[in-house]
Amino acid sequence: MPRHHLDRHAGAIIVEAANGDHDDLLTTPALAALFRVSKQWLEIGRSKGYGPPFIRLAPQVVRYRRGDVQAWLAERQYAHTADYDNG
Repeated sequence: MPRHHLDRHAGAIIVEAANGDHDDLLTTPALAALFRVSKQWLEIGRSKGYGPPFIRLAPQVVRYRRGDVQAWLAERQYAHTADYDNG
């Protein structure tokens, strides 16, 4: 799994992401603000497969389920840098 700067903040972002219903659908700009990354980072992540799971509602309409985002972040939480998978 590639490492990104948001890995360091995963725990804090999980807490912030918990403010809302598990089934809430987040827009790309809303998730980018939550992650403190650009919209482009999420768009590239969707195309390259390293971002959180998403739902495509229409060709130009993408949403992220809050619960899926929380689970994806939880998978990225580490106690030590030695815990990272070097793959």
